[in-house]
Amino acid sequence: IQYGIDVAAIKEEKKVITERSKVVSIRALYPLYRIHEILIARNNLNSKQHLTLFYPFWEDSYKEKILKMLQPIDINMGRIPIKSEMYSVLASALLVISIPESDSSPRSVYESIFSGCCVATTYNPWIKSLPDCMRKRVYIVEIEDKQWFKKAIEYAKIVVKEPYCPSEKALEMFDQE
Repeated sequence: IQYGIDVAAIKEEKKVITERSKVVSIRALYPLYRIHEILIARNNLNSKQHLTLFYPFWEDSYKEKILKMLQPIDINMGRIPIKSEMYSVLASALLVISIPESDSSPRSVYESIFSGCCVATTYNPWIKSLPDCMRKRVYIVEIEDKQWFKKAIEYAKIVVKEPYCPSEKALEMFDQE
């Protein structure tokens, strides 16, 4: 990943021990990132699980559509301009969902894994290149499976019991230092 990720800053936020309970959508509000599908999957389960959304940018009409689908328990954080605030949210996240139609080397997914989260994502070739320590924290979503949201949370509850400890290979590949 170009320029790497700030592993030192992520470690700082992880020092504060919090319960991992948030399910987070971290991608832009554009049809490519399928935030609509995340909300449909959650809403179809009649789940009491709230979603926390933050996004670096958006398409106005798509954002309007998404905001109408939110439930009162959901948290819309909008754009988070300070990385440490984003890392703080990730430090308390159980699951980060990123299910784009296509993607290449998603920085936010890597930051989520280094923050100790489980990541639910659709299959993409970059997954094969991840070190084992990171790949274990990835749940592959099958969009057609109406239970994928529930299954991803169940998987995440198991995965995050073990704190994330990056391998040397993971640090070599991703740490900006």
